[in-house]
Amino acid sequence: TAVYAAEQMKAGQYIDSKLDYVTELAEMWLFARGITMDLDELRARIEAAVKQELNDDPDPAPVG
Repeated sequence: TAVYAAEQMKAGQYIDSKLDYVTELAEMWLFARGITMDLDELRARIEAAVKQELNDDPDPAPVG
């Protein structure tokens, strides 16, 4: 997924902001398909989807 790619890019210090990276990818995908969306709404939807996915994870990775 784009979010996983952003995690890898951030870990490798190729990007500064995962949200900016994913938003840009989504914006390009939408544009290529002739879909317009307010960028603030797009960012909010991305953040909500990531938050939901993290909260729905039945087996989170151990911390530490």
